[in-house]
Amino acid sequence: ELVAQRGVQARRLTGHLKGWIGFAAILVIISLLLGFRHIWWSPPVAVGELLPYPDRASALWRAFFSPWRGVGLGQAGPTSPALGLLGFFPMLTLGAVDAAQKLLVASLGVLAFTGGYLLVSDLVDRVGRLASGAVYMLGAIGYSGVRQGALGALVFGAVAPFVLRSMVRLCGWSRPPGWNRGISVARIGLVSAISAAFVPGSLLLYLMAAVLLSAARSFFVPGERARRAFASCALGLSIGLVLCLPWASTWLAEGGPLSLMRDDATWRGYASSFEGHGMSTVLLGQTPEAPVFFGVALAILGVLAVVISSGQRRRFSLALWSLIVATGVVVTLFRGGVLRPFVASPTEAGVLASLAFAGLAGVAVGAFRLDLPRRGFGWIQWASLGGFAAAAVLLVAGLGPALLRGDWDPDPPTNHQRVEVIAQVGTLLAAEAEGEGQFRALWVGDGWGGPVPTSARPTRESFLTGPRGQVLSDLFERPDLDARAQLDRVISSIESGSTDRGGALLGTFNIHYVVLERANANEAWLSQRDLGIVRSEEVYLLLENQGYLARAATYDELPARLQAVNDNDPLIAAGDSGRELEQLQEETSYSYSDDEVRGPAKLFLAEAASDMWTATLDGAPLERIEGGWGNAFAIPDASGELDVAAPRTIGTIAMLVLVLLVWTIVLAASFPRKAASRRRAAQG
Repeated sequence: ELVAQRGVQARRLTGHLKGWIGFAAILVIISLLLGFRHIWWSPPVAVGELLPYPDRASALWRAFFSPWRGVGLGQAGPTSPALGLLGFFPMLTLGAVDAAQKLLVASLGVLAFTGGYLLVSDLVDRVGRLASGAVYMLGAIGYSGVRQGALGALVFGAVAPFVLRSMVRLCGWSRPPGWNRGISVARIGLVSAISAAFVPGSLLLYLMAAVLLSAARSFFVPGERARRAFASCALGLSIGLVLCLPWASTWLAEGGPLSLMRDDATWRGYASSFEGHGMSTVLLGQTPEAPVFFGVALAILGVLAVVISSGQRRRFSLALWSLIVATGVVVTLFRGGVLRPFVASPTEAGVLASLAFAGLAGVAVGAFRLDLPRRGFGWIQWASLGGFAAAAVLLVAGLGPALLRGDWDPDPPTNHQRVEVIAQVGTLLAAEAEGEGQFRALWVGDGWGGPVPTSARPTRESFLTGPRGQVLSDLFERPDLDARAQLDRVISSIESGSTDRGGALLGTFNIHYVVLERANANEAWLSQRDLGIVRSEEVYLLLENQGYLARAATYDELPARLQAVNDNDPLIAAGDSGRELEQLQEETSYSYSDDEVRGPAKLFLAEAASDMWTATLDGAPLERIEGGWGNAFAIPDASGELDVAAPRTIGTIAMLVLVLLVWTIVLAASFPRKAASRRRAAQG
């Protein structure tokens, strides 16, 4: 019976794909293969947030559940649920991490098409739905997001149609038979949580959409219960916020993703990415960035959707235009500094506008087939034919060359990223790690970070990675600002030429290698006596620092250079003291141990200072002492097993269990069994 049912479903699917619809589907697949070929047939890319997966298939899940992350100079949890969500892909590829990144990008593309298709599914026929899905998948979000490596924007764009579709139904724009309010609210909560896990400010954009859709419905259809519709949407978004706890509690904390965009010292860096964007670029489909002719074609289709449609389709088109205009207002306010950004880039800010244009394209095609034939023959038919002809020519002129060139390229010529170089350096560092153990690498230069700053990966002139180079687990760093300030002072002292022992100072941060972009390879860096050039290439230099402190080790006395870094006095490091006795073995990112340690001695752990870290000798707690930016403990005149850990607390474990339980409940409420759904529909 099951086989027969599957056979019927397969025949039904192939029946739908016959004729020109099947031909259109083949064209879409070919377009994907052509446009995204630099992703499909190349090694894993490393641009912005779009980074390779770590070697271990479970690495992202371990990072999500770990009480302490080794990213940057180390940070305590909680971290974004995004790491847990991204961790599914290497599991699906059975540990093939190279394929996992390609599967991630392909899945986002399929989701975008499906979401664009479903957004207008209650209002137009299949042809209009296909037009909406195809335009959205090949539109500005994918184009700009891939080129910038904006993983957060890509995820936000892929799931936004599902949130908007539920809002459309809650506001009464379409309510198919069997529709259930509770399911729509739950789906808003689930899907908005996914996008907020990558782009926290997306919740505010969704809230703006809820206000506009409910207000527009109330304006066009007096008597509609707009307040109830808005309250339902707001409830769903509140559920999304709850699903992002406990990480959401850090958004406005010092160094949090929203705090960085609001802070006096950093907000201008985010606002600068909106230069050149405003109301005109949004209305012409150029925010986010897209081929110019393609954007103009969408604007024409948007006008046609209003002109030739009627009834509910016309009212819905006007509501979508309100989203586009509101996006233009927000982008203009960001650019002028009147409103500090709550999303990091025009690509993120333009998601709803891009989705609205795709919906308008679908409505225009649907209205051409459903509404236009009902009108008497006249100028409107000729104007519509001319508009569609112009839009078709512009679409081909915009997308055709871009597809042939493969412009969905994470390393375009205009981007100063060096994907192959970053991969090469990562391979070199990984090879060194096999014999050296845990260490950090300092990347110096604008070319190593993302093209634009994001909440998941703020652009800095320098940043730290582990011995595997740049990987996805480096995202969502919330740096310890005191520790980072000390590292920045060391870098400044090197670049200003006030010290020639930069290696010793950098070594206190467990920095073994410096990856120096050629543009930053000035005399000050090259004159450091304790940094040696081990590789010289056209675009970078790799400097080795032999005098780095181990991640966790014991010393007869704490090295004097720790005090030099703490006091910002490089001269103290000249008479360095502190002989290393023994290195501890790393068990996990939050625990180190040694079977036999003799005191008296001092223990130094090169992780950002935190009371979470405790040390015991044969179970007896050790006294914490001053360790500068890191953690230090005094070992008494005794011997035994030494353990250092940032253990999970009962509260942390309870919170994780509660979060997983809430996710499970909301997931079950979003996709109930069909039988239960039918019963509720019959009872309602």
